[in-house]
Amino acid sequence: MASFIVDANVPDYIADFLSQNGHEVTKLRYLQLSQRAKDPVVLEEVKRRQCIFLTRDNDFADPQRFPPEDYWGILILKTDREDFRERCERIQQRLLQRVNQVQNLRGRTYRITRSKVERLGGQAPKKRKRKRS
Repeated sequence: MASFIVDANVPDYIADFLSQNGHEVTKLRYLQLSQRAKDPVVLEEVKRRQCIFLTRDNDFADPQRFPPEDYWGILILKTDREDFRERCERIQQRLLQRVNQVQNLRGRTYRITRSKVERLGGQAPKKRKRKRS
């Protein structure tokens, strides 16, 4: 199963949902980072731990600042505030579908909404050719 670091802006019930479905989940607020850690610092920790980052912060969709190929996967949940709880079940199902295809996450960024999963950029790492002996 996949390992996640979940941003503080993601509701606990989504982190709990992933955990209940067999994934390893670490909430960002429990790591030894400053409450005001800048985005690049957060993603360096995510990268160091070889985790997928789950957030609601659209800043992480910027491929110039955060090249997807440098990370194990960035998932951005996009929802309307007024009906977040109502749409959450659909989003959770889409999230679980994408996570279950974990080999397709590395080096990619996705925005997940109640109606679609949109790939934002990045290339999957190329497979290394084995040297012949």
